[in-house]
Order: sequence, then structure tokens, then C-alpha cells
Amino acid sequence: MTTPQPPEQPAPLFSPQQAWPAPAAGAPATGTDPVVAPAGPLGTPVTDPAEPRPRRKLSPLLLAATAGALAGALVVGAVWLGTALDADGSAPSADNDARAACDIFDRVPDTWQQETFTQANTARLQAGIALAVAAAEDDARYRALAAEAQRAQQALVGLQLDGIATQVRAARSRCDDL
Repeated sequence: MTTPQPPEQPAPLFSPQQAWPAPAAGAPATGTDPVVAPAGPLGTPVTDPAEPRPRRKLSPLLLAATAGALAGALVVGAVWLGTALDADGSAPSADNDARAACDIFDRVPDTWQQETFTQANTARLQAGIALAVAAAEDDARYRALAAEAQRAQQALVGLQLDGIATQVRAARSRCDDL
């Protein structure tokens, strides 16, 4: 049995010496004489890693996408700033947070039963609790309101429906004192 032999390589059409003739004997090297690069796999020339790569032009699509992202960020920032300010242009205050918390406590049910223990009512109660705590963080006058609100939160987490109703009434009375 014979071993298969690799196919023969075709002979090159011309040698590198034919492509770039060597400088004449005794001629000084100019530094611009061509240098033949060794061939890489499949006859591709190997590039010199010291050579700088050609710069690619930025595509118009990439430039448009970048400009669009910057414009979008600017619009989002402007909208955020617009919502961060109250209607009169001032920053939100503890008084506004406490007032909003009291408005929410007035909107939640007086009695908490399984029928009134809905996702909407618990979300409203949690919003009122968060606003009361925020008001207390900014102004010590609202610490009593925040304490009642946090007790309502503890009753809510413990699913104590009677406790929720009691703490909501206590928070409402704190609101009346403000």
C-alpha cells in the first residue's frame, strides 16, 4: 500500500528578487529600498507590527447614532429636571411631602378587611409611608408622623388588618395636628 503524497505546489510566476531588483553593487543603502516581507499562511504577506494601521473613516451612521444618543440624554435630563421641581419652580420640601402623605392617608380605607386589602390600597399606603419618612428626614417636625406611618408599615407587613386601620387613624390625627 502506498502513502498518499501531498499535491505539488505550483511554481511561482516570479521570485521576489525579480519584483524588486537588488541595488547595484557598491550603491549606498538609501533606507527606501524595498524589503520583501516573508509570506504567511496561504501566501499572504505578513505585516510588520511596527507599521501603523491605516485609519478607518467613521461611518455617517455611527456619527448619527452618537448624536442621537447625546440628544436623547439631553432631553431625558431636561425632563428629569422639570419633574424634580414643583409647579412654582422650587425644589420639593418637607412640607410638601408631609402634605402629600396626609392626603394619601385620607384616601386609604378607614377599615381594612380582605375586600379593601387590595394592591392599589396597599400601594397608596406605602406611598404615604414613604412620603412621611422623607418629610421627617428633611424636617424634624414630621418625626411623629413618620413614626405613626412606620407603625402602619409594620402592621401591613405583618398582615394585621386591624393594626393597619388603627395606625392609619393615628397618622391622620398627626396630620390634623400639623
